Amino acid sequence: MLLIQPQQQQIPTFFNLCKLIINKKYMQKTYTKNQEGKLEVTTTPEVVISTQTYDLSFLKKQLVSIQAQKDEQMAQRDIELAEVEALIAECINHDVEDTEVNELERLQEEKTK
Repeated sequence: MLLIQPQQQQIPTFFNLCKLIINKKYMQKTYTKNQEGKLEVTTTPEVVISTQTYDLSFLKKQLVSIQAQKDEQMAQRDIELAEVEALIAECINHDVEDTEVNELERLQEEKTK
């Protein structure tokens, strides 16, 4: 009996994710027909050297700005959720029926009749 050990899943780091994105973006592919009449795809990484310079104070401001935008968007979504919950409560208070009754609920109602 052959036992296969499960591979440990690696938690993707920012660096690994960047490598994946770069690898997908900067790969060149060459397509040829081989002797067997099948398509052969050769993937060659394109070497790209990029240097970026960052100012620490700029990065700190960016962090604060992005966090503020995220907080604002989350607050807006919380308001939308509260509105929908209030509407559902009003539907229940006014005995508005769900038009998509669950099949199991329908069968249970038929049994009680």
